[in-house]
Amino acid sequence: MILRNTGEDAQRRLRTVARDGVDLYLAEGGTIRIAVVQASALVLQMAANHETNDRETTALGEAYVATLLIGSTLKNDERLCLLYDSAGSGFTCD
Repeated sequence: MILRNTGEDAQRRLRTVARDGVDLYLAEGGTIRIAVVQASALVLQMAANHETNDRETTALGEAYVATLLIGSTLKNDERLCLLYDSAGSGFTCD
């Protein structure tokens, strides 16, 4: 959901993108796990909510998608935390 009043352009773009989701597949008798992520709406919403420019949207969007991919491998009560250090070290995943 877009939380900020971003105007009609962001709302229109959001209505035209494919629905987000993660599809999981197993191959080679379950020894290979494949995750396919569609996250266009998530990235558009993130950009609108955080009022990011193109470069920031790319960096933060890639971090969001990477977190989704890593998160798709978690089992049971495992947790994942994405941290951003604005002092220069960038994103870390814990």
